[in-house]
Amino acid sequence: MSRLPFAILLLFFCLVIVSWLGSMYGWGMNSMLSTYGLRWMVAMGLENFKHAPLEEVLLGTMALSTLSESGFLSACRSLFSFKKSYSLKKKRAFQISMLVLLLLLVLIFVATFFPGAVLLSAFGTYQGSAIQMGLYPLTLALFVCVGITYGYASGTFSNASDTIRAIVYLPSRIAVFFVTMFVASQLIGCFHYVFEGRMTQTLMELYGVHVTWHLILQIVLYIVPLTIHIISAYRHP
Repeated sequence: MSRLPFAILLLFFCLVIVSWLGSMYGWGMNSMLSTYGLRWMVAMGLENFKHAPLEEVLLGTMALSTLSESGFLSACRSLFSFKKSYSLKKKRAFQISMLVLLLLLVLIFVATFFPGAVLLSAFGTYQGSAIQMGLYPLTLALFVCVGITYGYASGTFSNASDTIRAIVYLPSRIAVFFVTMFVASQLIGCFHYVFEGRMTQTLMELYGVHVTWHLILQIVLYIVPLTIHIISAYRHP
């Protein structure tokens, strides 16, 4: 996994050479080796990284880690596969965690759909509301609550230290990915500089999603490496 950043870095250097050749032979590219290109790379390093899904990945892996390390995911597999016997304590822990999830969902429903709901916008609409802007972290917070509830109810967690270790287990195991993400963000930013507006042109529309070169790069350079890192983290604990 530690080779991924270097593989992306190699693609970065290839792009530098291609952009230089493309500007020389009139291929409609901006050279990264030009005076302006060099200034752009130095000035936009941090800005490129701001566009990487750092917060989304960190919060997502924290939630997944909590569910996994608490034993909740194992409980789901065992309860629905009918292949393993499961203790009464863990069955009840699963039931308690589901009850907590149901209660939290009811609270969110009340705060969203009842008259004068606090999570709606000032105009009483979903558009521009708190629930719309915070739906992703709120969903992950629900998963964390379910994992923590199951962990304490099943006896997997006994104190706050166990809880924190469970939350940070996966992010710490895939720390190399954050290096990969930084290098990938620079490569994506440089693609935008070299090819200008062509990176955001729609190639096709798939189920209402506009597929662009930018989206393809994000899938290849962010989602695929993240999936590989997560699988590796649990395959080789």
